[in-house]
Amino acid sequence: MGLRVEVPYYFRLAPNMDATFIPILSTTIPTLYKLEFRHLLKNGQYQVDASFINQKNSKQERELSSNIKVNGDFKGRLFNRNINYGVHISKLFDESKTYLKKYHLSNEDILNSCLYVNNQSVNRTGKSHFISLEAVSFQDLRPDYNPKITPSALPLIRYKQLYPIEFMNTKMELNSAFYNIITRSEDHDTRLMNDINFSNQIVTSEGHEFNIKNGIYTYLHQYNNINEINKKYISLVNVIPYSQIRWGYEMLASDYKDRIIIEPIAALMLTSNKFFSQETELLEIRKSNFLTPNRFLDWESSDLVSRFDYGLNFFLKNTSIDALNIFLGSSLYMKNHQAANKKKYNCILNASLQLNQNTFIVNRVWFDHRNFKIVQHEIDSIMKFNKLGLGLSYAYKSQADERLFQQEVSGYIGFNFYQKWWLHLDAKIKLNSQKFSSGSGIEDKRKLLRDGIGLTYKDDCLKVDFAINRDHTKLKDLKPSVTYVIKVGVPVFSKL
Repeated sequence: MGLRVEVPYYFRLAPNMDATFIPILSTTIPTLYKLEFRHLLKNGQYQVDASFINQKNSKQERELSSNIKVNGDFKGRLFNRNINYGVHISKLFDESKTYLKKYHLSNEDILNSCLYVNNQSVNRTGKSHFISLEAVSFQDLRPDYNPKITPSALPLIRYKQLYPIEFMNTKMELNSAFYNIITRSEDHDTRLMNDINFSNQIVTSEGHEFNIKNGIYTYLHQYNNINEINKKYISLVNVIPYSQIRWGYEMLASDYKDRIIIEPIAALMLTSNKFFSQETELLEIRKSNFLTPNRFLDWESSDLVSRFDYGLNFFLKNTSIDALNIFLGSSLYMKNHQAANKKKYNCILNASLQLNQNTFIVNRVWFDHRNFKIVQHEIDSIMKFNKLGLGLSYAYKSQADERLFQQEVSGYIGFNFYQKWWLHLDAKIKLNSQKFSSGSGIEDKRKLLRDGIGLTYKDDCLKVDFAINRDHTKLKDLKPSVTYVIKVGVPVFSKL
C-alpha cells in the first residue's frame, strides 16, 4: 500500500522540439523517473520515451530496471523514388521481466522492434506495387518465455504487385516474401515464398457473383541448426499450382431506409500441396517462427491445401439499428492432413451490432463443429451516453497456455457527475481457478484480479487525476498491492 504522485515538468526546447520530465514519487518504492522527448523535422518526426528505477531485488542488491521506446517515421527519396523509412524500438532491461506491469507502465507481453524502408505507388490504370525491407526483433515477457527460441528476422523483404489486364478483364497479382529467422539457439530458418495468380470476376444478371483465381505458389525452405549437440539441416522446395472458385449471392430487400442482405458464400480450393500450411509440419520450426498466428506479429498463415470453405453472411440496417452483421463459416478438407486434424478449431462465428454511434457490441467465437467445443470466445461492448460511459469485455480460452486464466471479465464505468469532473470505476475478475502458466502448480482461488476508482478534472488549461488502484496479481515478483496515484499536468493541445 502506498501513495503515488506524478509531477510532470514540461520544457519547450524549440518551436519544433519539447521534452517532459516526470518523477513519480511513492511512499513504498524509490522514485521512478520518466522522460518524453519529441522532435518534428521537415521530413518526419520521432519520439523517445524512457523510464528507470533503482531499487533492491530479491537478494537485497541494488538493481537498475529500465525501458526505452523510440518511434520515428520519415519520408525521403532514393533512386528518384519516394520512400518511407523509420525505426520502432521497444526494449526492457529487467531480469524479472515484470517492470512494465509492476509499475503500471504497460501491459504488453511481447515487445516488437523494427527498422524499415518501403516504397509504394498506384497509377490511374490500377497498376500498383509495394516493396518493403525490414529488420524485426522481439522480446518475450511472458512467464513461460524461452529467450532461446524468441526470433529475430534479418532481413524481411516483401514485394507485391497488382497489374490489371483490361482486354481479358483479369488482374495479375504477384506476392513475394523472403526472410531469414535467427534465434539464440543457433537456429537459422530461411524461406522464400512467391505467389503469382490471375483472377477475374463474373457477375450474372441474376446477381450471382463468381471470383475465379488460378495461380502457382513457390515455396523454398531451408532450416539449419548448427548446435554441435543436435545438428539438423533440412532443405525443401515446393511448387504448388492451385485453383480457387468463390461464389456469393446477395438475397436482399432494401429501400431508402432499410437494407437486408443474406449472402451464402462458398469457395473451392484445389491444389497438389502435400503440406497443411506454408509453415510445414516441422514442430521445431513452428516454435521459432514469428509468423505463427497470435504469437508475435499476429500474421495469419495460409492453409494452402485442397478444401471447401462455406459460410453465410447476414447484414441488417434500418431506422432502429445502424448495422448488424453476422458471419458463420467453416472448412472441409478433401485430404486427410494430419496437421489439419490437429487444428484446434474449424468453425468461426463473428457477430457485431451497432445500435447507434454510441453503442457497439462484438462477439467472436472459434469452435470445433466435430464436438461443438468452444476453443476461444471474446465479447467486447461499449456504450456511451451524455454523461455516462460503460465498457464490458469477456475472454475465454480452452487452453490457457499463454494466458494466466481461462476466463476473464473486465468492466469500466465513467460518470460525468459535475461540470468538468469525472468519476471512473474499473475491475477485472476471473471466473475459474487456474494454475499459473509458469508451472508453479499453485492453484489460486482468488476471483478479483484488479479494481480501481479514480477522479478526473479537466479543462483547457489543467488536468488533475487521482486514483486508487488495487492489483491482486501474484506472479514472480508481482505481489498484490494498493496504489494511490496523483497526476497534475497540462492537456496536450496538439502534436508538434
